[in-house]
Amino acid sequence: YLYQMLYLGYEMGNDAGDACSFTMGDIQFNENDITSGGRGLDLYELYYLGYDMYGESSFQMGDIQANGNEITSDSDGLYVYYFGLFGYFMYGDSTFLMGSVQFNDNVIVATDYGVYLEYPISTIGDTMCGNSSARMGSFEVNGNTIDSGSDGIYVAYLEYIGGSMHDG
Repeated sequence: YLYQMLYLGYEMGNDAGDACSFTMGDIQFNENDITSGGRGLDLYELYYLGYDMYGESSFQMGDIQANGNEITSDSDGLYVYYFGLFGYFMYGDSTFLMGSVQFNDNVIVATDYGVYLEYPISTIGDTMCGNSSARMGSFEVNGNTIDSGSDGIYVAYLEYIGGSMHDG
């Protein structure tokens, strides 16, 4: 159960002349064998990545992956709630670069949802001004084998991607 991973590369370079940078690799939950009386893999609130950046600040990270897992669950197999505010409130010449978000090649047996994705990517590259830029790889849910008591794959609210951009 991952609960609230946030504030990575947050409020960087509060003055226009600043040139702060944040770099990290992947976040991976791969090749696990999970048997759970609750949710199998629960990823809850991953947000504020490259948020509120000014000047020549930059944020760069690899992929977020949950691939190749075998999950048996008495609830939801793979539960993702609110991955968002990535590359949000960017000003000046700030840049946000991120790899893909992947939920691929999992084998899931669940009594409720197989894969539950609510706000799985929300508010990405939104509210950008000046020459700021945000680039992100693919959002993938591929090659999963699911046996579930409810929806196999449930997705709600893919929104505010590349919205409210000014002056560029």
